[in-house]
Formats: sequence, C-alpha cells, structure tokens
Amino acid sequence: MGTVYRAVSKKGGETVALKVMDSDIADEDAQKRFLREGHVGQEMDHPNIVKIFDSGKESGRLYYVMEYCQGTCLHDLMEEGLSVRAVLSIGIVLCDALHYLHEKGVVHRDVKPENIMILSEPDFRLIDEVDDPVSLAGSCVKLLDLGLARLAGATTLTRTGLVAGTIMYVPPESLGGSKNAAPAVDFYAVGIMIYEMVTGIAPYTGEDMAELMYAVLYRTPATPKSVEPRVPEPVSDFIMRLIEKEAALRLSDYVEIRKGFMKLMELF
Repeated sequence: MGTVYRAVSKKGGETVALKVMDSDIADEDAQKRFLREGHVGQEMDHPNIVKIFDSGKESGRLYYVMEYCQGTCLHDLMEEGLSVRAVLSIGIVLCDALHYLHEKGVVHRDVKPENIMILSEPDFRLIDEVDDPVSLAGSCVKLLDLGLARLAGATTLTRTGLVAGTIMYVPPESLGGSKNAAPAVDFYAVGIMIYEMVTGIAPYTGEDMAELMYAVLYRTPATPKSVEPRVPEPVSDFIMRLIEKEAALRLSDYVEIRKGFMKLMELF
C-alpha cells in the first residue's frame, strides 16, 4: 500500500523512515487505513511499537514519518528456527505491547510475523545464553503496521466480504461475521504465531483462501507436542488454549496470559 524510504529529518537531522502511499491507489478504504496508521501511531509511545512522528499530505501524496528500524523480519527468523525459550520471550513482549495498545482503546487487528521486526539480530541470537531473555527480547522486538488498528468495540472499515488481517491469524468468530474489534483478536494471533514458531508449520493449511477459511472455522489443529515432540507438554497445552476455536473458552485475558507465559519460562 506504500513505499518506505530511508530519509533524514529536517528538524533534528536524525535518520527516519518515510512511508509514502502509492500514487496509483485510489481506493477510499485504503486511504483511510493509511491515514489511520499515521494518526494512531503518533498517539503511541511504547518501546516495542514503532513510533510515528508526523503524517500528512504533500503534492497529493499521503505520507507519514516514523522511526527508522533496522533489523530482520520475524518471519525470516522463524524459517531458520527458534528455541522455545526465545519464542516464549517474544510472546511476552508482544503481549505487553498489545496490552498497551488495548489500554489506549486500540486493537491492532493485523498481528503476524511480517509485522514484527527483530532489531539487532546478533544480540537477539544470544537469547538462549542470557539470564533474562525477556529483557533481551524487549530490547529487540518492534511491532509494526497499525493500518488496520481500530478502537476497541468499533466496527471495521473493510467492505463486506473482506476480512481484516491475514486469514491465518484471524479468529473463527471474525471469519464468521463478527465485525467488532476486541483485544482477544490480537492475543489469538499471538497464539497462532507461537504455534508456528515452536512447530515450524502453520496450524491450518489450504490450497486457496476458501479452503483455509474452512480449516480455521471447522478443523482442529494437531497439538504442538504431536507435531514437534521436543515441545514441552505445558507449552503445547498453553498454545492450544490461546488458539481455542470457541471464543468463550479461549485464553484471552492479558493478566492470565502473561502469568501463563512467565510460569512456562520457569521450565527453561
């Protein structure tokens, strides 16, 4: 939806990232999402959420200026493989960042590996050797892309038939027609990512969008333990509670989730 450039701020001279909306995008919803990302980002101030400094329109092009982050996309690191200890540490940091958004009345709605950056990859690779892996993860993890963010409880701006976010990370109730944005949506996505990170595979697959949607709605994924025997049983059980299909049975309270993560960290 936009092109990101490395730039230099006229105000302070520091290196920043400049995101400019593609000139060929005339879709009104896309423009609203782009503007929303800029506006929401300027209101956020959290070490694990990319900071947006300014936004506006110049020569007919929408833009916003954000902090320059140099690192590796989490998706790329996942392909190389991560230890369970590293995965849990990332999960804790992400949940803390998302809780900050939720406390501000905002739901991200597009949490996925492609929207998470790991800064200082060489330092992050020491995570299995340090005494406090959560603090190390906290200094490296950045949550990006607030383009689909909405106020908690608000309805989406997406048109009928379109689903906000990537289908794999969208809970069944959202695919089933619920349009209200709720914090539980973000924690579900974290659960799906953790499943992928500890097993090396996605919990759901499909030849096309329709088949993938059907799987998310109706198929029960194999437990992480059955896919990857090295995953401890308590970790496997915790992940399955995070991605439970029935929203009422799903682990979705931040305090309870964080306590669960910290208890699992005691295993390592």
